[in-house]
Amino acid sequence: MKLRTAIALSILVLSLAVAAYLILVRAPSATARNLAREIRSEFAKTFHFEPQIRIDSQTYLGQNVKILELATAKRDIWESRRLEHEWLGSVKRFAVEGRFAARAGYDLQEPLAFDIEESARRIRVTVPPAKLLGLELAQIRVLKDENGWWNQLTAQDREQTLAELQASARENILKSDLLTEAAANLERAIREMVARNAPEYALEVAAP
Repeated sequence: MKLRTAIALSILVLSLAVAAYLILVRAPSATARNLAREIRSEFAKTFHFEPQIRIDSQTYLGQNVKILELATAKRDIWESRRLEHEWLGSVKRFAVEGRFAARAGYDLQEPLAFDIEESARRIRVTVPPAKLLGLELAQIRVLKDENGWWNQLTAQDREQTLAELQASARENILKSDLLTEAAANLERAIREMVARNAPEYALEVAAP
């Protein structure tokens, strides 16, 4: 009887210890859960999607994507291109300029996640690299469209010039600081959000 009682007590103590561990160590506190919901709600209001949020390495709220892209920086860029070709003294000329609308930000098929480390009072946000999301020709002006006497402009001439115009715009926008601006805008918004909701937490924004 004493042996059975001792075994029963041991099992009870072990069960209580496991339960206490799960409650106190593994399960997030109400404070952490509330913080996760507040951050997610505010992020959704600002950016129209809900990021994944983990508490102490355990997923608490999964990512809910209603949009495919998150644009955090936009910029217009003007480009010009000129074709001039002479053949037997006859010159054809074609010149255009265009305004391109560029959008930079994030492909939301890549994870953007908040990790709340409750005991360390730290939040780590994993953010994928910023990308050029779109480059659209918003306006075009034909500055010159002149045929030579026997050296005529062709549809191919015009199409090639417009293709070069698009390629030049893409090259120059990628050389600009637009992607840096897109990343900075997102990080600033995240820092302001965390400062409002969890000023006692240290924040780290990092690449995956």
